[in-house]
Amino acid sequence: MKDLKNLSLKSKLKFLKENYNSFYFSGYDIKVLKKQIKIALFYECGDFSFSHKLTFYFPENLDVKKTDIEILAKHLGIIEGLNYWKSFCSENIILKNINLNKKQINFWNKVILKGMSQYFYENKINPFGDVNIKIIADNKGSNEIIKNNFLPYRFLVAMGGGKDSIVSFELTKKLVEEKFKKDTSEIFLFSVNPTKIIEDVVKTTGDKNFIRVKREIDKKVLELNKTGFLNGHIPFTGILSFISLVPAIVLKAKNIVFSAEKSASECNVVWHNLEINHQWSKTREFQNLFRQYIKDILPDVDYINYFDNTLEFDIAKLFSLYPKYFKVFSSCNNQFKITENKSKIRWCCECPKCLFVFIILYPFLEYHDIISIFGEDLFEKKSFKNIFDGLIGLENKPFECVGTYKEIQKALNLCLDKIEKESKKLPYLISYYKNLKYNKSSKI
Repeated sequence: MKDLKNLSLKSKLKFLKENYNSFYFSGYDIKVLKKQIKIALFYECGDFSFSHKLTFYFPENLDVKKTDIEILAKHLGIIEGLNYWKSFCSENIILKNINLNKKQINFWNKVILKGMSQYFYENKINPFGDVNIKIIADNKGSNEIIKNNFLPYRFLVAMGGGKDSIVSFELTKKLVEEKFKKDTSEIFLFSVNPTKIIEDVVKTTGDKNFIRVKREIDKKVLELNKTGFLNGHIPFTGILSFISLVPAIVLKAKNIVFSAEKSASECNVVWHNLEINHQWSKTREFQNLFRQYIKDILPDVDYINYFDNTLEFDIAKLFSLYPKYFKVFSSCNNQFKITENKSKIRWCCECPKCLFVFIILYPFLEYHDIISIFGEDLFEKKSFKNIFDGLIGLENKPFECVGTYKEIQKALNLCLDKIEKESKKLPYLISYYKNLKYNKSSKI
């Protein structure tokens, strides 16, 4: 394996084009067992081959056609391939034994351009000049449609353990009970590689229907990262959306619920006239494209998001109505990165996401509740100043799932008012914000 760490970007791209310019999604293998579905997805690029594995665990015996899972595997395999394609930035993405129409090709072109925009930005690869990426389907497959007796009152809710998915569950629970006159037995939660935090949240919901998905990345890609091959952010919510189609057809759930706030549509930075958005696969644009895409495969399934017109600030206000979750939830994405022996850590209290959630929850919770959640007052941490500047718009927005500049400033104004009304000494970041707010030369 060649070591690329010391190559310039120009030399690295030249080497990759000469040796790895065609990336293949070469096939899949599916096993339908008593209570499990195993999907293996296979990829090739140059002298490398990869095997990507997904295992779905269900509480009851399965009644599903293997041919239906095969249909989904073809589309799931395309988006999961980005985990490996990103090492090479191959210009030709070749899909074997897959038939795609022009509309579907256009969908994947947008997923690569916009869903991988942060990847292009951080690797300084101009997608309009440095590379010319093409999706090539050999069209040897057929355009198959999955028809099933989907149940209009059955819901599959993506659970990430944070405030958004918790509120989605509670809204779904109310809908199922009031509109369909059913109980929570018709609501199925699902999570990919659930942490202990997610398991605790699911237990707190009281819902007994939890679908666990084990997702295994081929470790060879980690070795590529170490030797200087390309790496970067992928549209993870988009991947989860395709994964959710598998349990949806198994459970005959007509409704798939994801939690994507309106705030996600604000980009982080503009580069080469391209909006770079860490959260692109949570935007309304992606949601609408995904809905149109799956209608060609699953015409009877609805992809639902309650928060199309709802900002993170407003979701935080709704979440404050459910105190039973305060001690178990976490929106800190570092919970997915830390090692098993630290898995009880719910908030790292060092990242942009922790500070952001602290800010938007502060106006709606008692002080002892917010400290009980985070373990400390994040407004007192001087180390957060640079991150704080990014959140309020003095610097580029952090590449994290955080809200808009305006809603963060709105929340901070409420925080300031609340602290002053309580006649408390202003903590460091709030004092800093107040000085900026009343400084006429300030940009906020």
